[in-house]
Order: sequence, then C-alpha cells, then structure tokens
Amino acid sequence: MTSTDPLKFVDTKPYSARLREAKKKLGMNDAVISAEGQLSGRPVVMCAMEFGFIGGSMGAVVAKKSHAASSSPSKLASPSSPSPVPAARA
Repeated sequence: MTSTDPLKFVDTKPYSARLREAKKKLGMNDAVISAEGQLSGRPVVMCAMEFGFIGGSMGAVVAKKSHAASSSPSKLASPSSPSPVPAARA
C-alpha cells in the first residue's frame, strides 16, 4: 500500500510533492511501520508512526494498516494494547 493525494491538497506546496519527497528521503510508502511476529513465543502485532514522514501524516493507508493491526489480535487470540512511545527529552 502506498499513500496518494486523491484530494489534490495544497498548502504552501502540493501534498503530492510532499509525498514524493518523504518517500524518497525515508524509503517508505506511508507514515506507519507495521509488523507481525512473536515475542517470547506469543503472537504480536505492532504499528509505529514515523514522524519524519510528513509529521506522521495519517492518510487512508495509515488508517488501513492501523485498523488491520488492531483487528489482528482478536484473530491471533492475543490482547490489543496501544502503547505510545514517549518523546525523547532534551
């Protein structure tokens, strides 16, 4: 899945240009990283927002991946618990 600009949004520059720049700079297609695996033998699903991708811009792809990850634990018979990562302190 990759983020697009169906609304043709423009502020100081077109959102489509911001998407191209973020994809090239980070090598990612959207602002969320998701993974499935095991932790101590238990199935886990995780998502993390990449703030460097247009400030963690939440478009349709991020929403779909987040929803899929939050739906997976019930399929895996494991708990779902959102765990925000605290910002680094200066």
